Amino acid sequence: MKHINRKGQVLQNIGALGIGIATLTVILAIVFVMMSQVRDTTVSNIAAATVTNESISWTNNTAVTLSNQCLTLSCTLYNDSALATLVSTAQYSCAIGGESSASITVLNSTVGAIIYPAYLTYSCARPSGAYNSTVSLRSAAATIPGWVALIVLVSIGGIILGLVSAFKRD
Repeated sequence: MKHINRKGQVLQNIGALGIGIATLTVILAIVFVMMSQVRDTTVSNIAAATVTNESISWTNNTAVTLSNQCLTLSCTLYNDSALATLVSTAQYSCAIGGESSASITVLNSTVGAIIYPAYLTYSCARPSGAYNSTVSLRSAAATIPGWVALIVLVSIGGIILGLVSAFKRD
């Protein structure tokens, strides 16, 4: 009985697997870019609300978390609840950290320059249901790359075992 040489046929399957993995990678890249764009669009479509006279007690150079979560933030600090005495912007900074936590930090203030409590007025775009759903979708999709690597490793292992069995000597 004559053995047929099947080496070329086995190697053709490796090319098909490579094309499949490349296609899967391109599709995942496109999906992640689209999800990022959806999140950015969602943030830009949320109307900002104004919070007036939020009372804050502060410690010099320490961030104080605001009562609202914010995606965008602009703020003004006053020394009085009547909003008559404006504090210089050189003495504080407002910032957004993480996904949506907002804070104010009073910087380099001199004793007595800012009265306790200070009053903050800020414009803030708060997270909406649409924004929260995009964040949940991105969190869920973050587990996909781990599975892709596992699938690729198992496929490569299968190919190696297949090649060993195909080329073994009788």
